[in-house]
Amino acid sequence: MRKAGYSALCVTASTGLRAQLRAALHGFRLRFLGSAAELVKASPSSGLVVIDDALPDMSGRDLAAVLRGDRKTAGLLLVLACTGAYHPSDAARSLDNGADEYL
Repeated sequence: MRKAGYSALCVTASTGLRAQLRAALHGFRLRFLGSAAELVKASPSSGLVVIDDALPDMSGRDLAAVLRGDRKTAGLLLVLACTGAYHPSDAARSLDNGADEYL
């Protein structure tokens, strides 16, 4: 039987960020993908997607812009995650590129 609750796609190659997301999104059904290409291949059309800003194949900000520019993925709830030091300019650029939230 499947667990009730919310689900989220988490796009990161970082094992450290995966652990942080498991703790932060406790109660969510999480599916982890390791790259932007894997997310595009999964072709999500709705739901929450948490994107690491430091992906191996493109920046999370660029991926957010690509997803927002496509009718099929424009409705995703996008959260951009950064594991480095917080800089307001990074958050602003992420939001400008289409992220709904930045952490």
